[in-house]
Amino acid sequence: MSDLRKRSITALFIGLITLGAVLGGGYTFAVLILLIAFGINTEIFMMYANRRSDFKGYVFAAITTFPLLVAFVAHFGFLQLTLFHLVLAMPIFVTITYFLFLGSQPPFQFRLLLTAGFSLLYITLGLASVIRIGWIDGTYNYTFLLSMIILIWVNDSFAYFSGRLFGKHPLAPQISPKKTLEGTIGGAIFTVLASVAIHLVIDQHSLLFWIGFGILVAFFANIGDLLQSSMKRAVRIKDSGKIFPGHGGVFDRYDSFVCIVPVIFAYLAIILN
Repeated sequence: MSDLRKRSITALFIGLITLGAVLGGGYTFAVLILLIAFGINTEIFMMYANRRSDFKGYVFAAITTFPLLVAFVAHFGFLQLTLFHLVLAMPIFVTITYFLFLGSQPPFQFRLLLTAGFSLLYITLGLASVIRIGWIDGTYNYTFLLSMIILIWVNDSFAYFSGRLFGKHPLAPQISPKKTLEGTIGGAIFTVLASVAIHLVIDQHSLLFWIGFGILVAFFANIGDLLQSSMKRAVRIKDSGKIFPGHGGVFDRYDSFVCIVPVIFAYLAIILN
């Protein structure tokens, strides 16, 4: 099977699972986000803290994803907590996670501390923002979630094809040699056009609102991708994992999504409130 065909089949599978979870309702969407966080946190531990122990990676992921589980449980009304309480608790979780995995290592391990902090603050806390996006009016509404996911796919797809057809100038050769300026611009143009199409289809909010939405997705999709690429280059690996044939790991597939979620949360909070 060719690499392109393998990638296409995997992308279709991921797309169907993602769409099914989003359209299935609040609970299925919450499960999807928890699985994404767990998968990424496992890969981060394997990349930076211990490449030899899958078991420790799963334990690390369970601990660092736990605050996100608590956030969803509280959101569904089973606990009396808010996202603000979760933010206040994050330094405590970082410290606890650090000491749990310190083991017999020297007194201070800066890489381990950064690994715990990154997983908890960037992945877990960042993904907790989807609660505000998906329930912006108090009840589950997938409009912004689905729009965000569609625009990410549009940006990735058209950046790839634009780069293949017109790409000549590397965007960040030291981080991602295959990413070109022409591909990035092509992806951004089609992302904004797709956001305009969304406005025409659903007829909610202003055209300027959706153009701003599309611009943010296009820009931060690249930021998330470049950040993840730089993390892999730092430890000299090609993929963060192997769970998705042709695509790599969970972090490889959802790097843009993780970066964009808190940005869209902030955008909606500023514009709609």
